[in-house]
Amino acid sequence: FERVLDEAGREVLLDRASRSWAVSPPQLYIAKGRSAKVGLRWLGAVPADATRSFIVVVEELAVAGAGPRTSAEISVLTRYLLPLHVGARAAPNVDAQILARAGTTVLRLSNRGRTYVRLSELTLAWSAPGAVGRGQVAGATLAERARTDALLPGGVLEYDAAAIGLPSLHHSLVVSTSFHESPP
Repeated sequence: FERVLDEAGREVLLDRASRSWAVSPPQLYIAKGRSAKVGLRWLGAVPADATRSFIVVVEELAVAGAGPRTSAEISVLTRYLLPLHVGARAAPNVDAQILARAGTTVLRLSNRGRTYVRLSELTLAWSAPGAVGRGQVAGATLAERARTDALLPGGVLEYDAAAIGLPSLHHSLVVSTSFHESPP
């Protein structure tokens, strides 16, 4: 499935990716205690200045006994959803804002670039005047709270500031982002 944002900025999955990938083998039986390799090959042109994001769905199905099978005999035991991104890895363009909303302080991260941002590669630094001081929030914390590691182009994530360790001084809190690229 291809991951895109709809007009409201919500992530949706489109079932148009199957024509863009070659999977080999497309289906296989793996005996208990054994392993197998599956190849994925991108068939399209690789975007030079942007990324396209996908979810690869891998399902483990129960195998029914011998004899004719019906659809009622097939059940999904495990379903894996694996993120996959194709294209350039440009310098991220993330905007971090502190907002006051309904008596709470909210951190808003917006991806202004054309490539996805890997949240685990982000470090959020904050500072506030006086005794409050300064600190950092690791990208792994942001990814865990968002339940995703990718912020798609045009995407926005919001966090309750207190839940990620930011003080609630929205009027005087300064935040900045920096990135460290993970090894391939």
